[in-house]
Amino acid sequence: MITFSFVASFEAVTQSYYSAISFSGVTVTQPRVVRDAVARYREDKDWLAHFLNDCCVVDMRYSEKSGDLYNAYRSYCSQTGEYFRRTTDFYTALECAGFERKRLKAGVMVYGLMLQSDFLE
Repeated sequence: MITFSFVASFEAVTQSYYSAISFSGVTVTQPRVVRDAVARYREDKDWLAHFLNDCCVVDMRYSEKSGDLYNAYRSYCSQTGEYFRRTTDFYTALECAGFERKRLKAGVMVYGLMLQSDFLE
């Protein structure tokens, strides 16, 4: 039995199309509606930004204990019905977003944000 993957086929066709266009020397720009749709999709899927916007205050003057931050993230996911990521994925996403983690005697701290006090209550 042969299974057909529409997404994989669409990506292959799209890649072939753009390869042919670039080989011919023609420049093709995506229509605005496509760019807007892609931007909306990426925004909707940005789970870390949702958490940061809803639960944190982002400012380089602030810091938060790493464990408290992850526990708040898991609580947020439980409240909103979001899938929660493992600690490794969570901290990797924070670091990719520009936040720094440092180990101190008091524990591991994340710099550049703090939990909103109304979220903690």
